[in-house]
Amino acid sequence: MFKKAKRVLPDTSDAGLSLVFYGSGGFCNYIDSTSQHYPEKAFMVKKVWLILLLVLSGLVDNRSAEQQVAIAEPAMTLPQTGQKVTFVELGSMSCIPCKKMQPVMQSLEKKYGVQLKVLFYDVWNPGQRQYAEKYAIRIIPTQVFLDSTGREFFRHEGFFPEEKIDLLLKQQGLAPLTVKP
Repeated sequence: MFKKAKRVLPDTSDAGLSLVFYGSGGFCNYIDSTSQHYPEKAFMVKKVWLILLLVLSGLVDNRSAEQQVAIAEPAMTLPQTGQKVTFVELGSMSCIPCKKMQPVMQSLEKKYGVQLKVLFYDVWNPGQRQYAEKYAIRIIPTQVFLDSTGREFFRHEGFFPEEKIDLLLKQQGLAPLTVKP
């Protein structure tokens, strides 16, 4: 199917080691002149190269992007005012789903009072662009929820309905100040 372009560099050592490049595979293989007698040696070298490639490419890290951000970002210190959760909305005033989140944020702020701090950052605004990098967002709107110690415990991308946010906040021990009839 594919022809392998093979190039062997001249043997410059006493050990009889030659470097062979295979054009279609993309891997370089060390082939010992005695590999017919010791195939495990050639296999081991290939295995080491493969492991090195995987480690360098980051494929070994199987954590999700949210877990990586939560681990990489140090905890923010939040004022202790009875506040249990901080809701960070990262969006823009020019984005339609972001605009739909505005009444949701206002309603939640009224419903939970001092238990919930709501922050909005317009990441298309040059003065607030750094928050997009800080929270490593991919799309807008993105909602990030921080506990009372400033650690991220939940993240959502796109429009997030108020009913689902209520369930999330109840799981964190928040209770609405007033019950709607």
